[in-house]
Amino acid sequence: MEGLLTDKDARVRVAGAECTGKILESMWDSLATKDVRSLLNLLVTQQACDASSPLVRAGAIGALTVVLENSGSHGVLKALLPLLGNLIHDDSERVRVAMVKMLTKVKTMRGLKFFHIVKVPHLHARLAAEPMDSVVAKEVRRGGEGRSQECEAFC
Repeated sequence: MEGLLTDKDARVRVAGAECTGKILESMWDSLATKDVRSLLNLLVTQQACDASSPLVRAGAIGALTVVLENSGSHGVLKALLPLLGNLIHDDSERVRVAMVKMLTKVKTMRGLKFFHIVKVPHLHARLAAEPMDSVVAKEVRRGGEGRSQECEAFC
């Protein structure tokens, strides 16, 4: 898996992230802690920060969103996801949309708070910078539908 995540070709890195996310989500308890940490480290510190490809950055965020499906991952991800907070301001709309989708998923989970990943002032700033008809603004509105008052800052 590490070879796929570090391949020269961005398409291979994106596919590697997708596979890594699915494997971590479904096999979290079966994998060695060292391997899990290594894969998460690659996703967070290399792929999510890949300056050469917004597809790779969005793929890393998407993979981590899949991993969130496994509640066993929450303790580890709680410490790692705030490292991705600034991606809400990424130049690529695809990356910003991936972040909003991840935050929307986090809103539904106990023990994880979206505002620990992206501070509310950053969410407000991002919304202010987005055209109302942008995909990011639509995702934020969609993510805020039917939510509790605690999450109003996200809407």
